[in-house]
Amino acid sequence: MLRFEFLEDRPLKCPQRFLNSNITSFMIKNLSRLKVPESRSHRLLVSGYSSCRLMLTLLTVHHGRIFSQAPLPVVTPTATLPPTPTNADIILPSPLEKQQTEKKAEQEQVIRPLLCLGFKIQEQLAYISDVSHIPDHVWDILRSNRGGVFKRLPALILDCLRLRSHQSHLGFAESIKVARQIGATKTYLTGFSHEVAHEEYVTITEAVGGILKDTQTLTESERSGIELIPCGQQLWVRPAHDGLRLFVSEDGIVRDESY
Repeated sequence: MLRFEFLEDRPLKCPQRFLNSNITSFMIKNLSRLKVPESRSHRLLVSGYSSCRLMLTLLTVHHGRIFSQAPLPVVTPTATLPPTPTNADIILPSPLEKQQTEKKAEQEQVIRPLLCLGFKIQEQLAYISDVSHIPDHVWDILRSNRGGVFKRLPALILDCLRLRSHQSHLGFAESIKVARQIGATKTYLTGFSHEVAHEEYVTITEAVGGILKDTQTLTESERSGIELIPCGQQLWVRPAHDGLRLFVSEDGIVRDESY
């Protein structure tokens, strides 16, 4: 079992009321105290009272990229700056030296992803927010291994910032592609911006599962969202919302109090 370093000198406990509370809030509140030393998937056994024993798998995903290669220089009013050079001080590089310098700069420019954590809870639920790309090694971990048999993950909570694509988040079309690849029984999208109303997202996500409304009654956002649905299998998808409660049984049956 991998050892984690806690920022606070107290154990991570899971009280009895957690079994009937908002699972996402508990995870974010407590796992934010963890420092994960390596950028790979880890397993964390969360245990408290004898009635609660959960296995969390931490998933390393990409949340956009790191643009800066080094800290920006800080110039203060009291900084001593070099004098303005004269023409005699300026030595222009030769074309060959300039070409070699540009080639070296291209080789040294490495795009580094900004790493973020997703969570797989037991074999029942995965929570992946603030994500723009899921690395190859994470996909197999997202399958549900119940009793030695790999099955569909019962529930998935997945990032979706807006209808359009974004460099640090999944857009709607990307979210549907990821959701189909994971293939959870029920997928809930989260992390929306304010551009599209909740009711509009309900209509759009229902269309992913084949439930289509009269086109004459669709709003502009609903039409735009439905047009973005990639070709593929029908899938149960709905927008998450504040106060949403999910219940996932050990045999993988998912229910909520909203849909």
